[in-house]
Amino acid sequence: MDINKPGLKLTLTPAAPLVGDEIKAKVEETPAMEAIDFRWDTPANAKVLSESQDTREQTFYAMDTNPIKVTAMGRVPHSGEDLGQATGSITAKPYKINVQVLGPLGPKPQIWKENVGLVDAEGQIATFQNVRLNVTVDPQPKDTVTYNWTLNSGSSFGGGNTGTEVMVQRSDKGTAEATVEVKNSNGVVLGKGQGSFSVSISQDDIQKAKDKDRAEKQKKAALDKLAKAKELYDQGKIEQAIVQAGDAAKDDPANQDIAAYLQKIKADKDKITAQLGKTQNMITAGKMAEAQKEYDVAVAINSKYQPVIDMGKTLADAKAAKAAADKKAAADKAAADKAATDKAAADKAAADKKAAATGKPVTGVPAVPGVTRSTRKS
Repeated sequence: MDINKPGLKLTLTPAAPLVGDEIKAKVEETPAMEAIDFRWDTPANAKVLSESQDTREQTFYAMDTNPIKVTAMGRVPHSGEDLGQATGSITAKPYKINVQVLGPLGPKPQIWKENVGLVDAEGQIATFQNVRLNVTVDPQPKDTVTYNWTLNSGSSFGGGNTGTEVMVQRSDKGTAEATVEVKNSNGVVLGKGQGSFSVSISQDDIQKAKDKDRAEKQKKAALDKLAKAKELYDQGKIEQAIVQAGDAAKDDPANQDIAAYLQKIKADKDKITAQLGKTQNMITAGKMAEAQKEYDVAVAINSKYQPVIDMGKTLADAKAAKAAADKKAAADKAAADKAATDKAAADKAAADKKAAATGKPVTGVPAVPGVTRSTRKS
C-alpha cells in the first residue's frame, strides 16, 4: 500500500564548528510520526560518538577539515518501508596555529668589522645557536592537546620537541623551518603551524673574526712593546729594550719596523761593548787621548747606558791618576836636580877651601853648575 512520506529536515549544530568539536545532527519530520526511525550515513572523516534512542539525533566530531555529508534515511520500523531522506553538509574549520620565533639564546655572535674590531652581529643568528620558538592555538582548545614539532634537513632540536616551546639550531648556514602539528586527546589534528629563521653566520666566520681580533691585538701589543723598548733605550736600559723589542717581534713577525729597530739596538750594544773594550785597552796602555777618542764613540751611541757611564768614571779616574803621577814625576825630577846642584856646589866650596889652605891648585873637582872658575891670585 502507498505510504505518505513526511517532510524531513536535517539540521547540524553548531553551524561553524572547529575540527574536533562535537557536532549534533538532528532530523525532524513533518508531520510528526510515531512509527518512524532513522538510519544514518556518516562519512569516514566523521567519528560517530552517539545516537539518540529514537534515532532522530546523532553526535559525531569532525576528524579533519574536509566536508562532511550526513544523510538521515527514514523508514517504517520493522517493515522497513522507505519514508524518505534528508541530507546536510558541514565543514569544520581548523584552529589557528601561530608559531612565533622568540629569538636566539646566549650571547650575540660577533663578527669582524674593519677599522672597528669585533662587533655584535645585531639581528643575526649563528650556527649551533639555540633559537626559541613558541606555538599558540586560537581559540584555546577545551580539550588537552599535544604538540609534535618537526624540522627541515640541517636543523635540529636543542631539547624536546613536544612542548609549546622548543629550541632549534642549525649546523650550517641556511633557513631553519619548524612545523608543529597540534592534536587533541582523540588524536585529531587541530591544525598545523610553521615558523622559520635564517642562520647567516657559521662557526668558521666566528673563528675567523676571533683570529683577526687576536692578530690585531697582537699587532697593537707589539707596537706598545716597541714604544716601551724605545723608552727604555732612551733611558740607557739597552738590555731591557732588547727584550721588549724581541717580544714585539714575536707578537708581529711581519712588522719590518720592529725587526729593524731590534737589529739596530743589538748592533748598538755590540758597538758600545767593542768601543769600551778599546777604551780600556788605551787606558791600560796609558794613552789617555786615544782612550778618550774611543770612549767618545760609545757616548755618541748612548750616553745613558750604565757601562758607558761606568767607563766614563774609569777614564776620569785614570786621567786623574796619570796627571798625579806625571806631576809627582816632575816634582821628583826637580827635587833630584836641585839635590845634585846643591851637592856639587858644596863639593866645590870644600875643594876651594882646601886649595886655599895648601896653596895647591884644586884638581878633579867637578864644576858646579852655574859657577865660573876664577883665576887664582899669585
